Amino acid sequence: MSTKRDLDDGTRTGVEASDIRLSNEWRSRSTDIQGRLPDASPLRRQNLLVEKRLLGFLSHTYGPGNWRRDVHSDRDVSSELYFFETDNELAIGGKPPKSSGLIRAVLKKLSVAVAGFVPVGSRVDGLRAEDWVTIAAESSNISPKAAQRVLWRQDISSRVTHVGDDLFVQVRSSDRGPAIQLLATARNEIRARRPLRRRNPPLWAAHLLHDKIILPVALSFAGLPVVYAVLAIHSDESPSQLDLTVSIATVIHIVWGGILLVHRRRRFVTRTAQVDRPNETLRL
Repeated sequence: MSTKRDLDDGTRTGVEASDIRLSNEWRSRSTDIQGRLPDASPLRRQNLLVEKRLLGFLSHTYGPGNWRRDVHSDRDVSSELYFFETDNELAIGGKPPKSSGLIRAVLKKLSVAVAGFVPVGSRVDGLRAEDWVTIAAESSNISPKAAQRVLWRQDISSRVTHVGDDLFVQVRSSDRGPAIQLLATARNEIRARRPLRRRNPPLWAAHLLHDKIILPVALSFAGLPVVYAVLAIHSDESPSQLDLTVSIATVIHIVWGGILLVHRRRRFVTRTAQVDRPNETLRL
């Protein structure tokens, strides 16, 4: 038999020390979760909030002294009120009391769910959690490099793939929702800063014509400026106006072709670039 004062001291018979420690662990973990929320990704933050709310509910409902006692009983009763040990457990809030083993089982399931929140197995349309899905395209006036930079800050793996004349930003299927939300909130940051070349068909046709016809012809006469220069040095007369015009035109073609080749190599040689760690960079 124990008194009301025993209950207030946390030493009431029937409340095990391990149960009190478990309640303290709930409060400690809830405080730890609160400190991790600012640096967590949106998906991780959502899971942490769910865990924090459940821990708060358990701590409030099954705190020290509330394991077998009716929550509606008056704590201001006289200290002379005696509690008799009985085999019949009192209901808590009109519901059967929960054993420490059952509560631990619930917390264990919660811990497993939080640690492995990425779903495993088949998903909608047969996609798995690790499959790549497209969330943005450069043709939509989006800079793939800027989009990846936004995703890296939240530890979301991404890659850029080249299909036809367009670049696509892809993420894992499990990260699709948070990634789309991030890019939507960073719309101004990921917007392309310069007009895309393929948006001007006549200009693109001119580039293609130059690459396929004009540039090969110009490169075939790449040695003409050297020949003209040697002849001019060893000749008393200066080259004719026609020779100078041809030489200047050839040089211009070579320079223009070199610039186009360097630009195309930098832009299109890498067909697929995969980035799995935030500290890696991608050159587009």
